[in-house]
Amino acid sequence: MSFARSSTRRSSGFVLKLRHVLWVTACLGIVHAVQGATVTYTMQTGNFNSLQTERNNNPPYAGTYNNSATELANYANNGSFGNTPGAAAFQTFTTTGNGTSGTTRALQVGDTFTITAYVGSNPSAGGRIGISFRDSTTYTNFASSTDAATEARFQIDNTGNWKVYGNSTVESGSGSGADRTFVIKITSDTTFDAQVGGTWYYNNTMAASGGTIDSFAIYTFGDSNPNSFWKNASLSDTGSVEVGYALASGSYTPGVISDGLAANSTSTSRANTLNVGGDAGSQVSLNKNNTYTGATTINANATAEAQHANALGTTAAGTTVSNGGALKLYNATGISYASEALTLNGTGVNTANGSLRSVGGNNTWNGAITLNSNSRINADNSSGSAASSLAIAGNVGGGSNVLFLGANGANISISGAISGAGNTQSSTTTSLFKDGANTLTLSGNNTYTGDTRVTAGTLTVASGGNLGSGSDVFVSSGATLNINTNTTVASLQETGSSNGGVVAIGNGAVLTVNGADKGTLFQNSISGAGGLTMAGSGTTLLSLYGTQSFSGATTVSGGKISTAVAMSTSGVTVSGGTFETSAANILGDSASVSVSSGTYTLGGNDTVGSFTISGGTLGGSSTLTTSTYALNGGTVSANLGAGTLNVGGSATLNGTAGATTVNVNSGTLTLGGSNRLSTSAAAAVSGTLALGANSQTLTALTGNGTVSTTSGGALTLNIASGTNTFGGALTGAGGLTKSGSGRLVLSGTNTLSGTTTISAGELAVNGSLSGGVTVNSSTTLSGTGTIGGATTISGTHTPGASPGLQTFSNGLTYNASSVLVWELSSNTNTVGNRGVLFDGIDVTGGDLTIANGASIELDFTAALSNGTPSSVTWFDSFWDSNRSWTIIDKSGAGSSTGVFTITDISTALGGWAYNTVRPNSSFTINNSGGDIVLNWNTATAIPEPSSALLALVAGCGLCLRRRRN
Repeated sequence: MSFARSSTRRSSGFVLKLRHVLWVTACLGIVHAVQGATVTYTMQTGNFNSLQTERNNNPPYAGTYNNSATELANYANNGSFGNTPGAAAFQTFTTTGNGTSGTTRALQVGDTFTITAYVGSNPSAGGRIGISFRDSTTYTNFASSTDAATEARFQIDNTGNWKVYGNSTVESGSGSGADRTFVIKITSDTTFDAQVGGTWYYNNTMAASGGTIDSFAIYTFGDSNPNSFWKNASLSDTGSVEVGYALASGSYTPGVISDGLAANSTSTSRANTLNVGGDAGSQVSLNKNNTYTGATTINANATAEAQHANALGTTAAGTTVSNGGALKLYNATGISYASEALTLNGTGVNTANGSLRSVGGNNTWNGAITLNSNSRINADNSSGSAASSLAIAGNVGGGSNVLFLGANGANISISGAISGAGNTQSSTTTSLFKDGANTLTLSGNNTYTGDTRVTAGTLTVASGGNLGSGSDVFVSSGATLNINTNTTVASLQETGSSNGGVVAIGNGAVLTVNGADKGTLFQNSISGAGGLTMAGSGTTLLSLYGTQSFSGATTVSGGKISTAVAMSTSGVTVSGGTFETSAANILGDSASVSVSSGTYTLGGNDTVGSFTISGGTLGGSSTLTTSTYALNGGTVSANLGAGTLNVGGSATLNGTAGATTVNVNSGTLTLGGSNRLSTSAAAAVSGTLALGANSQTLTALTGNGTVSTTSGGALTLNIASGTNTFGGALTGAGGLTKSGSGRLVLSGTNTLSGTTTISAGELAVNGSLSGGVTVNSSTTLSGTGTIGGATTISGTHTPGASPGLQTFSNGLTYNASSVLVWELSSNTNTVGNRGVLFDGIDVTGGDLTIANGASIELDFTAALSNGTPSSVTWFDSFWDSNRSWTIIDKSGAGSSTGVFTITDISTALGGWAYNTVRPNSSFTINNSGGDIVLNWNTATAIPEPSSALLALVAGCGLCLRRRRN
């Protein structure tokens, strides 16, 4: 067996279990019962200064060692142990010294020893041996006990019973012929432990410079054949190398550790395991290309530092770090450790350093890691290396435990998958706990289900990574959660003081919160160019405080986001759940707002770049202002500011809209109250504008859509100037008021059954209107269409469109102050030209009533609707004869009373008055069978004017023509 100077390793012996004859190997030496007991010790250099034997408590006998092969004979017999003659002799070896010749010395590399027991002249099945190795400060433990004289001594008697010298005790059974196991193990240069019972360990190869024991021999009953007698023997062939157990402090570096040789073989190997011991503050540094194939165990208080890729042997059996132990990784240039399974227990030699700890170099652990308890992995640069980091490529199985990760002066990256249910930490079930000032990066497909806690430094989720499944995330004050890939968490929560930690979302990445019934208060800041999505359910709430400077999009598809602080988000999309503001100016002026489902609750006035709603609700009582509003569905209960309102679906406006341009392009815009639209708005309706029972004033109405009302509803069109044409339909039981000095043309089919009132300006009904019409004084009714309700005129009636035919199907009344303007544009009274070249009015139902004082004006200068000027001239022969025109054709049920008074007759072509050209001729009007008929009563014809006069008249006529539209 080879030993290194000042070794902190344990080596071990083979364990032999024998019946009747006991063989015990001590450090690959042999203890066996033969004739003549001997002790042989071979040194490389130096001398032992003392060799003592004792017998019957007499003073010890002197003995001699030499540097080659010295034998010490002990007297032994079959007598009892004690003070009687023949008792077994006990040798005491002093093993301290400086290793020089002639002085006391310690065991050195290459030292070997063999002990044989002598039982008298006649061989027996037992034998007695006693061994004690000690120095002045350290003594041997034997079976967990020691001699009061600081020596542990033992013997085996003829019956197979263990005997102990002095006050030592031994843990073993007794009885004649019983199987026994006896092991001597070296724990340090100066201390040997003796153990009984169980199975212990051996190793053939230790320090690189110490050589290898190729074989060992068993001699029984004086047979010279080492392997001739194995009577009833069994060999326990479990091997182990134990290092560091005697270290109280400092560091020890062993040589190469390899597998040993099988018993009686120089070639057949057997697996060695490695056990690392030592006290807290000590360290075993493994820097060789170790080839052992057994498991590695780092015990409590022990620290093993792996400085070579194969420092822990081959990967077959794995490495276990016991609770309170630590595995350190160090190499200045960095190491990629073999794919060895690693089992961690606890948080290290002290709770801060970690059971796995990288202390220098850019190191990679490729094997899988299993947590048998709450465990810590740390990375720092305590070695002072130029670079320091730890990469974990294997999966980390947490079970029901917490993985603590501390990046203190060095970064940690984990590309393997982290799994496990976690354990209670800070009152919640936590799987991953990040602390330390540096960065932890996750890029694996993690499946852990406990919480993630970031209390210091930065936790980065890289491409391919995540924060487990259903993980609540806590970010403490001063810490950062860095999201560089799409990541889903159950909730975002902060710990510590308000406005503390930061969540940074990288460009193109989206952080999604999707927990169920997670009440959350997040007072940390969110930054970066990425986006935030709330997809939770139930009571899940993300309350944003702090500085929200992230510039990506914000999406709510479930749960709720509530914010009282300004956001730099590019826009908010609500497709479910709720987005709620509780202060003014939350969004930037260029941000977009889109609601397709759910609710956007406006808790303060805000200005944005655009607003689109296709479903859901814009709630609140504040005002949202943008340049363009797209209402494609949903309900707007908040107020909308100035700008343009575009409707592309079925939407309800319960708030007010300050837009002056309203385009109902398709769908239906339902107004939930009176004047929900601005009274200054001009509406273009291709879809439906639904007023219901509400009132709405507009400054213009165009398009071919529908404006609907119900009973009590009222539309006021305040046309200030010019002509406004609406080709759509006014429907429902509501009413219409035309105000403003301009002209409103209704060219569509209007089924509005309420009363239409002209309070100012002109209304031209060129289509149809089902309800009645009231024409106030100083206003005008015109048009070529049909009015289905009773019509009362106190103002001016100009039927047609210069000229034309207008129909009233439910009565027509002219009050005393009313004026009917009748137009003739050609020298004709042919019935077929009625409504084409001269005006006509048909009353097909109801009463025709013309009050006294109602007047008619005859206009002969009106141009046709196509722009052709009037051709009426009094010089035409048409006027040579009496003529008549039916101005009002009364048919159907109802009476006809009254007649107009002719109050004005315009000039004709050239500005000539009829009574100038045709003196003594006249126009009269009468009620003929209910019809109102205009008559021309001619006088004697006048001579034809000269051609020069006609030319002059024609020229003047061209200058004086006027056109009515």
